[in-house]
Amino acid sequence: MTVERTIPPASWHQRIRHWHKWLGVVVVVQMIIWMVSGLYMVCIDIEKIHGDHFVNTPAPLADTSVTPVPKKYQRAKRVLLTSQLSKNVYVINNRWLISAENGQAINVDKSYIEKRAQEIFSGTGTIKSINKLSKYPDELGGQNRQVWRVDFDASFNPSFYFSPNTAELLRKRSDLWRMFDFLWTLHIMDYQDGEDSHNTLLLIASIVAILLITSGIWLIFYALWLPAPVGKLGWVVNTHRWLVLVVGIQMLLWAVSGLAFNLLSSDKTNANMTANRMSTADFSPQLADFNAVKQAYPSASRINLVATSTQPLIYIKAQKQLAPLTLNLENKLLSKTQIRALAALAVNDNLPILSIKLLQQKTPESRQFRNQVWQVKYDNRQHSALYIDAYSGKILKVIEDTWRLRDFFWMLHIMDYQDHSDFNHPLIITAATLAVVGSLAGGLLVFFTIGFKRRKKDQHFKITVNGLNIVETAPNQTLLNALNSDEQRVPSGCGGKGTCGQCILTINDYTHPLSQQERMTLRDSEVNAGLRLSCQTKVESDLDVTLNNKGALAPMNARVIATHLVTPFIKEITLKTSTDFRYAAGQYVNVTVPAGQYHINTSSIPSEYRAYWADLLSQQPIAKVPQVEQRSYSLANEPTSDGTISFLVKLTHHENNLGVGSGYLFSLTTGQSVDIHGPFGDFSLNKVREREIILIGAGSGLAPLKAMAEQAINQQRPRVSLWYGARHETDIVNPDYFDNLSQRHNNFQWRVSLSQPHDEQWQGLTGYIQSYLFDNYLPKHQDISAIDFYLCGPHTMMDQIRQHLLSQGVRHQHIKRDNFD
Repeated sequence: MTVERTIPPASWHQRIRHWHKWLGVVVVVQMIIWMVSGLYMVCIDIEKIHGDHFVNTPAPLADTSVTPVPKKYQRAKRVLLTSQLSKNVYVINNRWLISAENGQAINVDKSYIEKRAQEIFSGTGTIKSINKLSKYPDELGGQNRQVWRVDFDASFNPSFYFSPNTAELLRKRSDLWRMFDFLWTLHIMDYQDGEDSHNTLLLIASIVAILLITSGIWLIFYALWLPAPVGKLGWVVNTHRWLVLVVGIQMLLWAVSGLAFNLLSSDKTNANMTANRMSTADFSPQLADFNAVKQAYPSASRINLVATSTQPLIYIKAQKQLAPLTLNLENKLLSKTQIRALAALAVNDNLPILSIKLLQQKTPESRQFRNQVWQVKYDNRQHSALYIDAYSGKILKVIEDTWRLRDFFWMLHIMDYQDHSDFNHPLIITAATLAVVGSLAGGLLVFFTIGFKRRKKDQHFKITVNGLNIVETAPNQTLLNALNSDEQRVPSGCGGKGTCGQCILTINDYTHPLSQQERMTLRDSEVNAGLRLSCQTKVESDLDVTLNNKGALAPMNARVIATHLVTPFIKEITLKTSTDFRYAAGQYVNVTVPAGQYHINTSSIPSEYRAYWADLLSQQPIAKVPQVEQRSYSLANEPTSDGTISFLVKLTHHENNLGVGSGYLFSLTTGQSVDIHGPFGDFSLNKVREREIILIGAGSGLAPLKAMAEQAINQQRPRVSLWYGARHETDIVNPDYFDNLSQRHNNFQWRVSLSQPHDEQWQGLTGYIQSYLFDNYLPKHQDISAIDFYLCGPHTMMDQIRQHLLSQGVRHQHIKRDNFD
């Protein structure tokens, strides 16, 4: 029987081919980078990437008796018996190194590290340099910890990193790893930190790649639907088509799974059900007979005594890691009854348990755990499974359906359909090699066959302004940049991000749809009036625009409606501006200070603060301003519809000379006028309202944080907390206001700490406020990656906080700062 094939219309085929070429122009370079970097990653064994081949196999412990652990370490939680420089040593809590022969502390100096490096290094090269670093280098993550670095003059330039306390080998790095890290940066398209696979650039590239590959697969199917080629090479053509189809499908799976990784960020794959950490049981390391363990396991190279939630366990490494033993050298698993009790302590949610099972062999879910585990399954919507170490009772992990979905895409990505863990197998190496060849060939075809339509170098668009001025500009600039480059002076306080709403204007006969940012920023009345944001408008044709009078960068006049001291030397000044004044919480304005001499408005000093002012007022302080000045002040309240704004101004002075800005503002009385410019700055809340917010400030740095707290509360952010530091109790700004705010809103709380409390009756926190945040709140937080941090205070304070947060894994884009010095 003859089957008649119907060829699809040529127009569809030509249209898809056309789009396939243009999609290739957009993403083909990145696809080549993906394939080449992926080929490197799958071809080089991961153990060589880690540098394991540079390290000698550990020798068994020295055949000499060891002394018991000294009693001064009787509260230790971890004691490791190992060998260094052919002698047995104890490593206590990963902090202290002592001799196992006499219990004396060992000094880890440069000479000791040199001998350790020579002992461990398996290569033939020599030591090139030894340096003690004050912090981890970038290739170790940049943490603020000391480390010894030993560089070798050998192939691939290996480097060893040793603990300055215990001389333990912490990390190995070589050019193999450095190349891997560089290619990983290109692979995930995070060119700054090289670790964020959830960035927007990767998301867009993945979507375009999926469209490119999908259209390519359609074209291959189209070619296979055509009559088979004839001639001697007909079979070669058909084989080529089928091969391209198979590789194309795998490339599509790579792109789809890569997109899935981008969308399934860690905060989305974290378990909804949380498991509490178990405290470790107390024990005395002196109870362990290390000599008996050495005698029972003569080939052991490491004997590790570890405190667990149930009992101390001994972990022995000989040729491989052995199952842990009790102090009686018994290999004993926890019972089902014990696991049920541990699960009840770990999980607060009263969820019914479906099953408790001891896993006899590794599964895709349990592959990440070194020892045998118990699996506790719960009857809930997420099909939660709690994994507990079968020997120690340690709560390992909660796995739910979102994790399983991500793991499914990981399986597709590395093509390991059984264990989901090996990405150095022949199948993926073959596929990656073919994909590299295919992507290179496709890239060459795109750039050789597509017809580029070049714009004329002198092509410009004309912008008519207010029916008179003509501005010429090159294509694809923003309207804001085009107008300001010709001194049309359209204001913008957010740097063109579309959040401040100042660059609004009318574009006549313009029907382009509103952007998402315009919908968020413009009011309904402004949309109805045909106003647009010039920073969000691309110049793609001739335009006719009308500037709004209120859009000029002229100063705005504001009237003082209230002033009062909130601390002895910090004053809250409330102004009334135009109802059209727009800003975002966290921004600032510039206040114009006219030339003149200004004295303190003493009528605004309440009686309870007079004593603080007596010495200063006796000097008759004055602010001398020889010429007009401007000073910046953060807005201390969230935006209001009536144009009311406020500042928190701290008086500065040197002897009887007052600061220019604070002296002027402290001289103001109700009814006086002030000229302001702005608003300015991009210190504002992120758009994603599902994230927790932590505000950290000190002194008058509270101003923008107060405004941001008010706005975040009214936006119903899930959790908002303010961490505020002051010197003395009298320096706390508006404590009653924040107490009342926390009582009225369940999503807000605040903490205050005094660095120099004078009043012995003070019952609150003392010291630096960030210490309580770091020591008490964040360590207990289930996911600090879901927090946005906003800092306002002195440079030193903010630098310290930022460095600590970065060291704890918080990404730089989730830390914003605004200096008020």
